[in-house]
Amino acid sequence: MKLSDDKDIKRAKIKLTLQYTITTLIIVMLLIVAFYFTFSNSAYKDFDSTLQNRAIAIGTALVGKEESAIEDLKSISGILKNYDLGNESLIILDSNGKILYENLQDQFTLPQNIREGFYTLEGKEGDEQKTIRAYITKLNSTNYYLVVARNYDNLEASLHEVLFSFLFVVPFILLLTIILSYRFASSAIRPIEESVRILKQFTQDASHELKTPISTIKANIEVALMKERNPDYYKEKLETILDSANRMSKLIQDMLFISRLDTGTYPVKVESVFLKDLFMNLKSQFEGLAQSKHVNLSFETEDNLRIKTDKDILEEILSILIENGIAYNKENGFVKIYARKEGNDVNITVEDSGIGIKEEDIPYIFDRFYRGEKSRSRETGGIGLGLSIAKELTNLIGAKISVESKVNVGSKFTITIREVTYELQGSYNRRGA
Repeated sequence: MKLSDDKDIKRAKIKLTLQYTITTLIIVMLLIVAFYFTFSNSAYKDFDSTLQNRAIAIGTALVGKEESAIEDLKSISGILKNYDLGNESLIILDSNGKILYENLQDQFTLPQNIREGFYTLEGKEGDEQKTIRAYITKLNSTNYYLVVARNYDNLEASLHEVLFSFLFVVPFILLLTIILSYRFASSAIRPIEESVRILKQFTQDASHELKTPISTIKANIEVALMKERNPDYYKEKLETILDSANRMSKLIQDMLFISRLDTGTYPVKVESVFLKDLFMNLKSQFEGLAQSKHVNLSFETEDNLRIKTDKDILEEILSILIENGIAYNKENGFVKIYARKEGNDVNITVEDSGIGIKEEDIPYIFDRFYRGEKSRSRETGGIGLGLSIAKELTNLIGAKISVESKVNVGSKFTITIREVTYELQGSYNRRGA
């Protein structure tokens, strides 16, 4: 789903809420149906068990008499007085189906072939049709059968009450499901909302960053073409145009860099890296910039300290941090880069005496396009991609990056590279202007 504005996000949230609601309701209804059928099956089994136990108990009492006494209705009635038959029907019949005794609560027809076991029979009470459950047992040592039967009226009434209770709570379940689904949908959409917001902000910032140098280039060219000027004037204008072009180039490079990281096409090549050589290379790259900004740039590492990592990626990370340290520094400030060994790890720290970072901004400084101080970022040509790139590159080589900062005091970024091999011989300490 393509989400490009607030309306799209609202539609997505509503659609997701409906999906959550429908899915949850289906699950809840299936659970209710499953519970109801399980409960009803258990109730019917209990009904049968009670009926069977009742028949066995009455049959045991009856077979205590002589077989001839079974035909004595008074004797049978006397025995049955000890049992509260309630809504039960009771029949005693011989093997030929002749009824010797009956006490019927419901009218029903017995099966033609009498066998022991459960039977579901059609009964009638007046004009009302009823379902009768019967259990037939053979009286031990006799040729007689005992039938104990009971209708399902009470059981079905209880089951209907249970079903009604379930149906009664369905509207409340629906309301609760909608509320929870909306919250879940909002929670699921929130990262997308934030991404859309960030992308909108990035579009605005990128447009501003591109518009400013383009306007500068255009204005300088137009002024230079108005009339002939002396060479120094043209040189000044060309330098301004070059600065603006470099600014545009940096923005485009950062965006392409981010694209490569997103597509997973950025290669990683692990090799043995001597930090002394790496620091010397960085010093030659940035000492001119540091001098122009009146910032003291220094490097320090234990001599021949060697680590296993991707040299180009590590150099890119440190370049971003050093460039930021110089750009956001004070006049006559400093940027220190030093490496320390701790066990099998090496910490490489870039420390500066710059403007620092507000405490509330620190959790977000590695987010793409995030800029705590927008006006200062624009002054230095940044749009909030540098630290994000540094963070992703650090993850790419399996390292960690952390930051400590205090406003108007400075910042300290530390890269921790784990599981390294190292050699120590003396100390390397180079300082620049």
